[in-house]
Amino acid sequence: MSKPAAAAAVAFITLLARLTLLPGVDAQFYQPGDKLPASAITETFDVAWPPAVNDVSLSRFDYTRNADGGKWVTVIATFYSGCTPGRADYPSFTKHVSSLRQKVAAGFLGSGNVAFIASLKNGVNDGVAEAWAKINGSDVSTSASDTNGGFPYIVDDRHRSLVYKFFDAAVHPAYAIVDHCMTYRALLPALPDQTGDDTLEKTVERLLLKTDEACPVAPSRQIEAIRPKREVRTFKASNENPSAANEKCAPAFGSGTPSARRLGVSDGVRGGSPLAQPRTLAFHPSTGEMWVGNNDTDSVTILRGSFDGVKGAAAVSGVVHRFDRAHYHYMDKMAAMSFKGDGAVVTCQESENTYDGMKRANRFMGPSLYDTVPKIGNVKTGGWPEGKNVFVNAKGAKCDPDGLSDGTDNNPTCFMTHTDMLHASPNCMGVAHDPEPNTPFGNVFWVFDGLNSTLIRYDFEQPHGPGSLDHSLANVRRYPEIKLTRVPGVPGHMTVDPETRALFIADTGGGRVLAVDADSGRYAAEARNDLGGNFTLWSSPLPSFEYTLFGCASFKTFATGIDKPSGLALSGNVLYVGEHGTGKIIALHRTTGEKLGEYATGAKKLFGLSVNPTSGRLWYVDGAVNDAVFYLEPSAECAEPVPNGAAIAWPASTVSESGTNWCGISTSVATLGLAVKHIQHEDGYLNMTPLGPGYGVTDECMKCGPGCDNDMLLMSGFLCHKCIPDNCRGGIYPTSAGTCENIIGEGYRCKCDDGAYGDHCQFRVVSGSERWVPNFAGVMLALLVAMFIH
Repeated sequence: MSKPAAAAAVAFITLLARLTLLPGVDAQFYQPGDKLPASAITETFDVAWPPAVNDVSLSRFDYTRNADGGKWVTVIATFYSGCTPGRADYPSFTKHVSSLRQKVAAGFLGSGNVAFIASLKNGVNDGVAEAWAKINGSDVSTSASDTNGGFPYIVDDRHRSLVYKFFDAAVHPAYAIVDHCMTYRALLPALPDQTGDDTLEKTVERLLLKTDEACPVAPSRQIEAIRPKREVRTFKASNENPSAANEKCAPAFGSGTPSARRLGVSDGVRGGSPLAQPRTLAFHPSTGEMWVGNNDTDSVTILRGSFDGVKGAAAVSGVVHRFDRAHYHYMDKMAAMSFKGDGAVVTCQESENTYDGMKRANRFMGPSLYDTVPKIGNVKTGGWPEGKNVFVNAKGAKCDPDGLSDGTDNNPTCFMTHTDMLHASPNCMGVAHDPEPNTPFGNVFWVFDGLNSTLIRYDFEQPHGPGSLDHSLANVRRYPEIKLTRVPGVPGHMTVDPETRALFIADTGGGRVLAVDADSGRYAAEARNDLGGNFTLWSSPLPSFEYTLFGCASFKTFATGIDKPSGLALSGNVLYVGEHGTGKIIALHRTTGEKLGEYATGAKKLFGLSVNPTSGRLWYVDGAVNDAVFYLEPSAECAEPVPNGAAIAWPASTVSESGTNWCGISTSVATLGLAVKHIQHEDGYLNMTPLGPGYGVTDECMKCGPGCDNDMLLMSGFLCHKCIPDNCRGGIYPTSAGTCENIIGEGYRCKCDDGAYGDHCQFRVVSGSERWVPNFAGVMLALLVAMFIH
């Protein structure tokens, strides 16, 4: 295929992906004509330029709120620091600023005033912001006051809280205009695309001439807050000493010696063991189910029953297995998982992406995001539009995840569909959701990058949704000062304390628990190799995709001398640490690190820990046991809770563990660095081969040669191919006996061998009309598999 034809094919495929990215026609939270809610008006945003200003809020320009009664029209702009069109637009924008300021000063536009705010993203510090303000050809303020001479306040929009309120974050540069009554009046494209009376300057002039009009008492489009900042939980330090004898009672251990209880699990549906080297577990935030992640089957086993009752009451009433249809890629060798409060979950894979050994590792791997609770909605309400299904059967049709699958009526197996995936951390050893309050979507997850021995912060921002290829709205930040050491096969779990804002990491090979201030650190440099960094850009080359290095984070060794720490669980003032090397569980005070006790579980492969949120019982998995989970039963409850104690003593300065003093790198040097070549539509992957059914029948793919890329097979719509594992023959069910047949772009069907039946040929005909089916007594089965076609 010629280069122009290839480029056209890629653009077409990517355009289709882009059209499926946004859940609704209106991508931003608020639309022209909306009266902004109080939360959007009063929220403060960090200002990176001018240096005399710390933050800015729209309330400063709200006629009904500001102290001096000034009537302002506010212009909000959106830019990405590495965007070439944005850099071209900004100088022209400042010319309009100067022109409007001069007209206001001369009294030509009534008694109102005009303010300018610029949302700048993707690698911003003081130096970057200053360089942006002084882009060649820009009008620059000479004022030393906090008004910046009327020129734009440049906001470090690292949380993306400003941009999503007013803009489709994928469309930039762009301009939003708000009147003195805080009604959103206009959304304008880049300056070269503005025409006629709908230009920035003319629109502002019209609104300034109307500032004498009274604000409506009851606006016709008063909008409720959309995704406002979440509740901030704070830690209140106390002077009580947690090491006092009567206060060293960890609730999961109790006041005496606890006992380890075994809860057996049987699976009458699939046959064999219900677990397969379990390495992680967590309780679903809304259903209370126990989710257990399996290394050997790239799947999740869900246990339904009672896990939060009184002593001795734990029981399993049902077993559910969840896969994705490409489990050999998207959940390959699962090491960890972490839930959000709304039920979304991220899985983390200790994998370099070999498709169960069928291809050479290419390290195209990272965390996968799933919705576990179906919801019809949009970007404002959450959920996905009708037709964007998070649960599908093998053929790609919508299915009921809670429907019984049995051999009598042959209900189809129901599978999960991923809503996003980012690709920057092969050999992921741990993951933790961060319940921070600032990002609009709350999709921040921390990851233990085992390949590069460091810490990564992922923000999926607005997930691309089921069936999309677009990863351009996300940010990935590396923390190179922090060194983490992987022990192959042993997860290094993580957890975030929402009150102290401490991220705890089981640094397995380092024999320690590390604590990191999750709110610390600042932009230091680019990670993207196309912008001068040293890391391959996997997910998207667009300027809206951030891949950066953050330095000067505050962190400390919280506990040391631990033999391969693996599991972590936080409950109240106690951090429980699973010592893989000995099978012990150690209890530490969450702020002082004081040891409160330990218990030898006898587990041969002690991995994940989780505290049941209702009962406070501490559960764990033993990777050597495939038919049980375990919990600790206290002999007697603690008489008193563990007190708060002192706040975490963060170090006064950062000492890098990588040999590079990232904290010493100046952030005040005025430079913008390289810019991304702006491409309107791009699929975001290194392999730019056109997607489509033709890819799977190329000579290389027909012989599974080194030139055939399995990831491209998935992205081209192949879930059946000789080069990838077969779901119809032992792939999902161990009893499957069939041949996989592709339904390109949608899914697959299984053609069963003689004597086999079922949607995955998992059942057997015994004789005549009789059929063999497993014993379903007491076992609910819902196999849920996520389709990931990038």
